[in-house]
Amino acid sequence: MPPLVLVDAENVRRSRWPNIPANELVELCNAWAARQGVEVEVVFEAEESADDRIALRADELAVAGRAYWLVTSDRGLRGRAGAAAERVVGGGSFASELTARGAVPEGWSEIEGALEREFRFDGFLQALAFVNRVAELAEAADHHPDIAIHYNRVTLRWWTHTTGGITERDRELASRTGELA
Repeated sequence: MPPLVLVDAENVRRSRWPNIPANELVELCNAWAARQGVEVEVVFEAEESADDRIALRADELAVAGRAYWLVTSDRGLRGRAGAAAERVVGGGSFASELTARGAVPEGWSEIEGALEREFRFDGFLQALAFVNRVAELAEAADHHPDIAIHYNRVTLRWWTHTTGGITERDRELASRTGELA
């Protein structure tokens, strides 16, 4: 069973300026966990403090003999939840790893905060069929690109409006879109 990574969300979010939006943090953590082959729990403040919930979860994991990592720069939380952790990672270091500029997928260009690519087809119907395949992918992912159709050319732009730029999800969907052409 892979380690479970407990992420002190507010500590990580606030370690960057501008702060990482909460929804983007969850997206970045999930993508990072998939690449690392670990599981992740991103813990935000709620009625019970995130610190209390993380400390309780760490105790449960330790009793169960489950490996876990702790992500926080909070010394108090490290003291409460870090003793049995396999790894303890600072929130700022983790945020830097999450937000490091990823590679631009092959065939794509980064233009004005979006991944952009033009696809050419034999005619309008082939271009439209491609757009329909992209639409199915976008609907399944609940994330939609900007699309421009010019007879036999289709220009796609993947970006995330809530962050005003490119996220790991955009990179993944751009790569998958290239496979649909």
